[in-house]
Amino acid sequence: MKRSLQWMHSQSPASVVDNFPPQYRGDREVDIEVTSALLPMYSDTGRMSRDGAEAIRRVTSVSAPALRSSSFDLTKTYTNEFVGEN
Repeated sequence: MKRSLQWMHSQSPASVVDNFPPQYRGDREVDIEVTSALLPMYSDTGRMSRDGAEAIRRVTSVSAPALRSSSFDLTKTYTNEFVGEN
């Protein structure tokens, strides 16, 4: 996973999109735009930060109304235990 994230961060969004499996490809320009917007949310080390988890919660809440109105301890939704040191 770490190598994949490092590779994604070393590429242009267009290059990442060009490597999508065919079944996940849509409109190329839209895919590039979405990849450009989402890529900064992913760490290149594989570690999750509180800010990264919060960004994912915000994005997910757009399509999950129950998430928008829920309250929970975000730090209990992820772990860096298995990632190791950078």
